[in-house]
Amino acid sequence: MRIEKSKITDKDILRFFKKVEKLDANSCWNWLAGKWPRGYGHFSFCGKSVRANRFSYILHNKDIEPDSLYVCHTCDNPSCVNPGHLFLTDSPGNTKDKCEKGRQAKGIQNGNTVLTESQVLEIYSTYHSKTHFMGQKKLAKLYNVGKTTIKCIVQGITWAWLTKHIS
Repeated sequence: MRIEKSKITDKDILRFFKKVEKLDANSCWNWLAGKWPRGYGHFSFCGKSVRANRFSYILHNKDIEPDSLYVCHTCDNPSCVNPGHLFLTDSPGNTKDKCEKGRQAKGIQNGNTVLTESQVLEIYSTYHSKTHFMGQKKLAKLYNVGKTTIKCIVQGITWAWLTKHIS
C-alpha cells in the first residue's frame, strides 16, 4: 500500500508512537504491537495494514518513490522503527544487504533445494577427482537434477561456501 506523508495526521502519529518502545535516539525503537511472522511490525493506516518500519521511514523522511523500493535496517532488527536505523534500497540492494549480513538462505535452508550437503560434496569431489572422473551429464542423471545444477556446483557458482575448501 502506498503511504503518502501528506495524509498522515497527528492522530496517526500519536497512535503510532504508543506502539513504540523508544529508549534513546541511538538505540533500536522496538515495535510493541502486532508483528508479521518474521518480526516486522505492522500498523493500521487508512484501513490497511502497512509495515511499521516503512511508515516510520516516510513519517521521518519523505514519500517513497517508487513503491517498489525497500526500507531496510542497518541494525538488522525487523521490529526496529528508529529512522536512524532505516535506509532505502531497491531489490538488488536488499539482496546484497541480506547476503552481506549472512541472512540469505543457502544450502538445505533454502526451501527449493533437492540436494543434501553430502550429495553436493560427492558431486564436486567426483567431478574434480583425477582417478574417478564422471562428466556433468552423467552426474546430473545420477542425482536426478539438471545439467545446469551440476555445472553451477562444479564451477563454484552455487554451494561455493561448502566446496571452496576442497582441493
